[in-house]
Amino acid sequence: MYGPKAQDQGMAHHLVQLGPIFLRKIRKLTSIADGPLQRLSTIIVDSLTHRLLSPIQGLAGALIKPSDYFEQSCLRAARYNFANLSPYLSTGFVTINQATMEAVEDERFILLRPVELQVVHIVDLSCSATHPWQWLKLLHDFRRRPKGPPELYLTFVHDDDEFLASMKALLSKEAESLEVSFHFISVMGRLETLDLSNLHSTFKIKYGAAAAISCALQMHGLLVVDDNLSSTGIAQLQQMFNFTQPKQMASSVCSPSSTLNYIQTPSPPCHIPKLLARLLSAIRALKPNIMVIMEQDADHNALLFHDRFVEVLNYYAALFDSFHAVLLPTHRGLMSAYEWKG
Repeated sequence: MYGPKAQDQGMAHHLVQLGPIFLRKIRKLTSIADGPLQRLSTIIVDSLTHRLLSPIQGLAGALIKPSDYFEQSCLRAARYNFANLSPYLSTGFVTINQATMEAVEDERFILLRPVELQVVHIVDLSCSATHPWQWLKLLHDFRRRPKGPPELYLTFVHDDDEFLASMKALLSKEAESLEVSFHFISVMGRLETLDLSNLHSTFKIKYGAAAAISCALQMHGLLVVDDNLSSTGIAQLQQMFNFTQPKQMASSVCSPSSTLNYIQTPSPPCHIPKLLARLLSAIRALKPNIMVIMEQDADHNALLFHDRFVEVLNYYAALFDSFHAVLLPTHRGLMSAYEWKG
């Protein structure tokens, strides 16, 4: 990983002068068909190229990002393959389901058509990370409850109408075979485009229903800080690089948990982005029984570019290594998952 890390410091210290030199060195390592280091280097080169050129007005916007030109069907396949290949997501989905079921277990039953029936409404805010396996398993888990299954409402937020249609057909068929009363509600869009003025109406949550919110791998995106560099941004980046030096020196002599790492370079105050604050406030107004969030075990939104870069590099290196350890490099699903993560 020396090459990519050296490139990062080259950008921070001499953004324009040394950046292209390091890029050429890293590009010699890149390959989409070799080991995890080569695959990751390919992605790193593309990302750092965009970063390097971002101060040049008009040029960065003209660069083609391959991920922007994936067809929806390719994206669906890549996401599906990634979820199937990764044990991390399935473990997270099981945890979300278990926590949700425990939170609504003792919720009172309400009178409905004139039978006492528990009504549970779950809102999935996972958007592109949504996977049918999670909800198929939940249907089976509810069916096995000693008290029997509730009347279940599932609201999905997603920007792919074909995906929503296939999810509705799949879950409705499974619910019918399990004799679970099931209602599918779709909301077209993403978290950034939700109408937050009245989520009760947007999600169609009935009065008296036990409500739960599930969100996988989406909240970190709302923490992103827009740090597109202007001409003055290069000087700011130089200051950021200088600021990291005491922190790196402290880290080299202290254990990660030592408070000495924070005495010399205290963390800047945390400011919650407005969109995230508004979303959480709107969700709080719903008064759900539980909100369960699954996120990456990495801080991809640190204030300093250097910190973000190192965190991302280490995180995806470990992820790619784990895939490479259990699958053949030519595995078709692995190839599409790599391309999507890039």
